[in-house]
Amino acid sequence: MWKEMSAYYLEHASVLHLQKHFDFFEEEARSLIASGFPIPAYDQLLKTSHAFNILDSRGFVGVTERARYFGRMRSLARQCAQLWLKTRESLGHPLGIVSEPVNLICPKQYLEAAVEKVHDNPRSFVLEIGTEEMPPQDVVNASEQVLLFL
Repeated sequence: MWKEMSAYYLEHASVLHLQKHFDFFEEEARSLIASGFPIPAYDQLLKTSHAFNILDSRGFVGVTERARYFGRMRSLARQCAQLWLKTRESLGHPLGIVSEPVNLICPKQYLEAAVEKVHDNPRSFVLEIGTEEMPPQDVVNASEQVLLFL
């Protein structure tokens, strides 16, 4: 299966069709945003990203085009996020809101049990954050912030 998918992505995928798919997914996402549906719009955004990745793997995305594609995807991502926040706010934040760490409550016995378990059986902790579409300096800043918590 993986061999077939790789062959498709790297050798056989129709660049013309993928460019049309990207445009279609972008148009659909914008329509969904205009209709007030952030989650389906985000799903379409993910499809634009996938179409871009295949185009890129085929070698049909130049430096200038890359910046344009990323700009289009970032714009959609920003609009999806803004709509999501607006929607959650209009519903009174039924999933809760972010609070400061000092206000978080964790029963002491759970924390002690977790610490004891880790000390008894040390394990590696891996945190993977997708940064493909982030500007390089944002990745550096995010990495520095993550290190503050380690």
